[in-house]
Amino acid sequence: MRLFRDREGQASATADDMVEAVLFSLVLLRPRRFGYAWVGCKLWEELGLRAFWQQAPGEEHGQVPWAKVVELLPVNRLCASRSELCFHRMWFPQTAMDLLLDTDASVAEKDRIYRCLDRMVGRKEALERHLAEKWRGLFGAIFDVLLYDLTSTYFEGKVVEVDQARRGQSQDRRSDCLQILLAVVVAPERFPPSYGVLPGNVRYGGTPDGSLEAIERKHGKARRIWFFDSGVASEANLQSLRERGAQYVVGTPCFRLREFEQRPLRGYWQEISKEVQV
Repeated sequence: MRLFRDREGQASATADDMVEAVLFSLVLLRPRRFGYAWVGCKLWEELGLRAFWQQAPGEEHGQVPWAKVVELLPVNRLCASRSELCFHRMWFPQTAMDLLLDTDASVAEKDRIYRCLDRMVGRKEALERHLAEKWRGLFGAIFDVLLYDLTSTYFEGKVVEVDQARRGQSQDRRSDCLQILLAVVVAPERFPPSYGVLPGNVRYGGTPDGSLEAIERKHGKARRIWFFDSGVASEANLQSLRERGAQYVVGTPCFRLREFEQRPLRGYWQEISKEVQV
């Protein structure tokens, strides 16, 4: 209480490391959010991600270290997920991230954010291994049950700078647009050990081998149980899984269900009544 004196008779601060503040003279200027941003930065540090990105090879020395830009992006996703443009214009000026990162507003410059995303992709596999190792150590994850799924996302315009943009089977029913495929591997705890971006004209039934190899490369070989929907469950893919010693649960295409439906109808049926057959 010696730090503050706003009424008569209260002792003033005397220690050298104390500063007296007259409370009624305080004015609040440019309030910024600090608490949740500090928690995000602390989590980033505790998970070893700050050290991971500071050791990134081939980093160019510029006005702002790239490791600080990389840290800024997931903290924003954790606290208030928005588009990069909204993040640059609205979220960053309302937080104390410049103080937490010991930098200025140039760390959140719009084009720098977009360029940073491209740089992060270059360390994708190393980052996936790092996160999976942390997840395994903290929660005992064993990656023995994995869900594999595909979806497409389309572009409007010519998209001349996206080499993988192709016309293909569109989940959005926009066959008139160029698209890419997103392949995601997810564990039951909703942690994605891996993902991939595929050309838009790749057949759905011909894609899992690359994801299986990536999982084995990062997490070792194991007798995993894979879940696929009917679009991926071709006989070639299932044979590949069997050769790897994996187990699987797959969705059955509708035409196969009709075929199976006829099997119990073939055979000897004894009429008990007009309403019941056994």
